[in-house]
Amino acid sequence: MIKILILDDEKGLCDQLKKYFRRRGYTVFAVTSGKEALSVLKKESPQILVLDIRMDGISGLDVLKKAKEDNPKAKAVMITGLDDEATKKQAKQLGADEYLTKPFSYDVLERLVIHKVNEVLNDEETQNK
Repeated sequence: MIKILILDDEKGLCDQLKKYFRRRGYTVFAVTSGKEALSVLKKESPQILVLDIRMDGISGLDVLKKAKEDNPKAKAVMITGLDDEATKKQAKQLGADEYLTKPFSYDVLERLVIHKVNEVLNDEETQNK
């Protein structure tokens, strides 16, 4: 079962994305703080991460760094209201696969997540051969 972690300080967005991806059959953990995200990482080892970058306290970039240390194969889509080249570069260096600027289309996010899910499944299939 594919597990998705959603981190965003906007509770409404977290709830919407959680419903959206649960309806599509994924196990979804939606949290509003970096601290909660780190706890989910430790307990659940999600394969797909949808992380807001700018957060109070522990940022999405901090969560990404920890996630990649624990599971280098985790796939990450960063979402942010900040369209900044330096931040994009930093996210990519930390292992982000995609970078979406808010507001974004759910269809675009879903396509990116499905693409990442397929990569995870292909990695697992290759590993099991």
